Amino acid sequence: MTETIRGGTAKPVEPGMLARFGQRLRQTYEVWFGPLLPLPQVAPPDTHARRFDYPSGANLVTLPRNFEAVSFQQMRDLADSLDLVRIAIETRKDQVSKMPWLFRRKNRPRAAGSTAAESRSTKSTSSIKSTSSNDSANRIEELTEFFESPDREHGFDDWIRMVIEELLVIDAVSLAATTDDHGSVWSPGKKVERFEVIDGATVKRVIDDMGRTPSPPEVAYQQILKGVPAIDFTADELVYRPRNLRAHKFYGYSPVEQIIITINLALRRQMYMLAYFTDGNIPEAICQVPETWHNDAVLQFQKSWDGMLAGNLEQRRRIIFIPSAGGK
Repeated sequence: MTETIRGGTAKPVEPGMLARFGQRLRQTYEVWFGPLLPLPQVAPPDTHARRFDYPSGANLVTLPRNFEAVSFQQMRDLADSLDLVRIAIETRKDQVSKMPWLFRRKNRPRAAGSTAAESRSTKSTSSIKSTSSNDSANRIEELTEFFESPDREHGFDDWIRMVIEELLVIDAVSLAATTDDHGSVWSPGKKVERFEVIDGATVKRVIDDMGRTPSPPEVAYQQILKGVPAIDFTADELVYRPRNLRAHKFYGYSPVEQIIITINLALRRQMYMLAYFTDGNIPEAICQVPETWHNDAVLQFQKSWDGMLAGNLEQRRRIIFIPSAGGK
C-alpha cells in the first residue's frame, strides 16, 4: 500500500530489511563495538573448500612458476654463479652418490597381543611363505638390476646426482616412466624400461577445483617445450616430487631459493674484490696539464692516451715520450 505524503509517494519498507537492521542494531548495543555477524557467503552453496586461493584460470598459464617471483632459470643461474654454493651442491651430490643402496623385503610387524605360539605357521602356511619368499627374492633381483642403470644410459651414481641437482637447485625432481628407447610414455599394460630424469623447469603443474593434483586418467602435469604444452602426463606417468611443499604454493621451495639474498650479497662482494685486484680503486698516477689547456683539450688527450694503452700490456711497459709543457 502506498500513502501520499505532501504530494509524494512513500513505499513501505520490506520486513526482511527491517529484521536485518534490527539484528545489527541489537548486536551493536548488546556488545559494545562487538564483532557483528559475518558477511554472507558469496560463493554458490555447493562450492567446495580449496587448498589455497589459486589464481582464476591457473591451468591456462603456460609458463611454469609464472606466479612466483623467482623463476627456475634464475635459481639455476645463481647456483652456477657463486662458487661456494656450487661447491656445497657438488659435495652433497658426492656424499649421496657414495652411499650404498639395496632392496630388501619388508617384514610385517606381529599383531599386538599375539603370542609366539599363535604366530607359528602350519606346513601349508610355511609352503606359501616359502613361495612368497622366492617371489620376493626374484623381485629384489629384478629391481636391483633395473636401478643399476635406471635410464639405461647412466649408472645409478650418475643418475642420482642428476636427481640431487634438481632437488637442491629448483626443487622439481621429475622422473618420466618410459617404455622404449624413444621415450614413449608409460601406459597401463606396458613395462617400464627407463626412469628418465627430465628437466623439472619444463614441467607445469595442473590442479583441479580443490587445488589438488588430478588423479588418473586426468592430466596432472604438462611439459612445456618451445613455449607451448607439448606432452601431457598423468600422475602415474610422471613422478613429480618436490622436497619442500607448501600449502599456498604450486611448486617447491629449493635451498637455493631460500638463500637467494645471501647469494646476491656474496656475488656482489666477489665482483667488488675482483674489481679491486683488476681495475683497482685508485689511479696509477695523476698528472697535471698546462694551465693553458681547456677542458676539451684535456678530455681529448685523455681519450688518446687511453686508446693508446688499452688492451696492450707490452705498450704499457715501454717508455713513452710526450712533448713538454713548455715545448712548441
